[in-house]
Amino acid sequence: MAEASERIRVQCAVTALPAAWLWTRHAGFKAAINEKGSQSLQTWTAPEALPHIESDLAAIVTPGLDLAFKDLRLKELASLIPSGAVATRSIPVCGPGAFTVLKALAFSNRTENKDAYDLFYVWRGVGIDDVAGSLVALMPSPFVDDALSIIERDFCDHDGPGPVGVAHFIAGARDDVIQADVVGYAIELLRAASRR
Repeated sequence: MAEASERIRVQCAVTALPAAWLWTRHAGFKAAINEKGSQSLQTWTAPEALPHIESDLAAIVTPGLDLAFKDLRLKELASLIPSGAVATRSIPVCGPGAFTVLKALAFSNRTENKDAYDLFYVWRGVGIDDVAGSLVALMPSPFVDDALSIIERDFCDHDGPGPVGVAHFIAGARDDVIQADVVGYAIELLRAASRR
């Protein structure tokens, strides 16, 4: 997948097309043909495998996405709005348990360094006890089970794809200290989730 990502980045630079257009095309969508016989960059035809909800509405199925609605947290954000006033809103965000599940499943599918780093960032920033508590609250779930298996498989070995991916994302190369930290957090998460 990394090779495909790089190919799309290069193609985007060469053709000056928006990256979203190239990713959409890479995912199996095809530009619709307008009445003049030209490709339309605003209208797409979905791949055959995409589940159709209605004749003109399809959806990409994301395994475990329903967990994000079970593990919600409200975060208060305040910002200046165009009028110069300060607006404060409570925004629902995915909790650390569901986030860990979704990112672990994504990492297993595409092995992107950013997905590995996102897991490490949340584990370190939120804290293992909070992440483990959120995961346990989502059980029983085959998606949680799959995520924990992925973490054990890909993040608990110093030379595994998770720790090496995090090191590459942070430092641009392997780094023993970063990799050891990732392994430590992963092992502690698995222990904490099994203790509950």
